[in-house]
Amino acid sequence: MTSHADPDRARQIRRLFRLGMSVQAATDAVDADRVTMALVDHLIGGGRDFTREEAAGRAGLSLHVAETIDRVAGVGDDARYSESGIHHLALIARLLQVLPEEEVLEQIRADIPILRALALRTLDTARTVFIDAARRDHPDPVDAGVALSEVAKPLLDLSSELVGASYRRVILELMTSDIVVESLRSEGETVDVAVGFVDVVGYTSLSARVDPSGLDEVLTRFESDCQAVVEAHPAVSLVKFMGDAGMFVALDPVELATALFGLVSDRADDDEESIPTSAGIAHGPALLRGGDYFGPPVNEAARLTDLARRHSVLVSDQLKEPLSGDFDLRRLAPVSLHGIGRRRPYALRRAQDDG
Repeated sequence: MTSHADPDRARQIRRLFRLGMSVQAATDAVDADRVTMALVDHLIGGGRDFTREEAAGRAGLSLHVAETIDRVAGVGDDARYSESGIHHLALIARLLQVLPEEEVLEQIRADIPILRALALRTLDTARTVFIDAARRDHPDPVDAGVALSEVAKPLLDLSSELVGASYRRVILELMTSDIVVESLRSEGETVDVAVGFVDVVGYTSLSARVDPSGLDEVLTRFESDCQAVVEAHPAVSLVKFMGDAGMFVALDPVELATALFGLVSDRADDDEESIPTSAGIAHGPALLRGGDYFGPPVNEAARLTDLARRHSVLVSDQLKEPLSGDFDLRRLAPVSLHGIGRRRPYALRRAQDDG
């Protein structure tokens, strides 16, 4: 915290004011020791000159919807808006002319956590490549903010355009994917899918022993391995990452078992330094909602993953018949799966060539 009698404090406030920030915003930035990033926000996003009510009115959006959006995003009641923030609300107002309010808000609730994660990843990259260098080359926080803004503005514009183009490409590809076509064909809200989880074995104990940079390396390698499997098996979809676990789905259980067995078991044979993982797979009707899957096969696959040993894949008993032509299956002793009941899963092994 900067002392109010500090002459450097007054100098920084004056410089920020000359760069277009209000006296109050400049004072808050200096006193909170956030000069550099507050200046970047101002120079790139414009001044936050509008209250929520003013922004909603300019965007043609009801105050109720604006409040709901901010609440989902974790923004307080004292939120201030820039011109770009008003543009965002105006786009939502246009979407409400096409879709019901309930559907739009549901989409926003699903989108915001994903967008926050994407933004944090972009900021982490920016910190490594630009922010640390700007602060090193410009010890004065105002100078660092100006220098960083000159780099960050084109990067933000390009990243925003890339996200939009990527979203358009992905949604067009998904329109013709087997799993989306099947879900659209289904008369109800559920679709029969194979669901699998892959988990980093021993991650909890590892996190207690390894520094954060080491954990980041493990998770980066794990996520890269999961992405590579999906690229090699187009019929398999990577739904999401949940910390040290990845969730996958496919219409064909053989496709999913082949992909996850290759990730968990085959890779262990080929690479002594591979990350130890385990997997569980189940099959059945699942609810597809907000890009995620819910229901019995999801719960059972997660429980089987918890039960599986390192470099092993466990599958639910109903998968014995569809998988028996491609794998050897070893039946395990009955186990009690929390919230599910007694089951007798199978451990997958690569089928041996009779020849």
